[in-house]
Amino acid sequence: MTHQAEITDVTHRSLASSLFNHTWTLLDKKNRTPEDEIEMMHCAHASRYHWSIVGTPLNFAHEGLARALVTKNPQEALKHITQAKTVGQRIEKDEDRDWLHQNLDDIKKSLDG
Repeated sequence: MTHQAEITDVTHRSLASSLFNHTWTLLDKKNRTPEDEIEMMHCAHASRYHWSIVGTPLNFAHEGLARALVTKNPQEALKHITQAKTVGQRIEKDEDRDWLHQNLDDIKKSLDG
């Protein structure tokens, strides 16, 4: 069995960003199919993985996972909301931190009904 060549940080960053954006495309899709829901969760998980490799804070990845899991696994979504808030405290730019927390609050409201 051979090993793959090491993936560069540039490639990890590119994959993380592309997968994150595709998750949002699926989130915005009206009338998502069950297959779209599964794809959305896989993309969100893969995005989070690649962001963890390049050292970018995981807050936005956790936000994406929480959003993707709202309908299928609310308890797991709540866990990612909590993790995103914890990691998000380290965001230096007020605008970015506020954006994240507003989105997390919106996701939480959808969980609360």
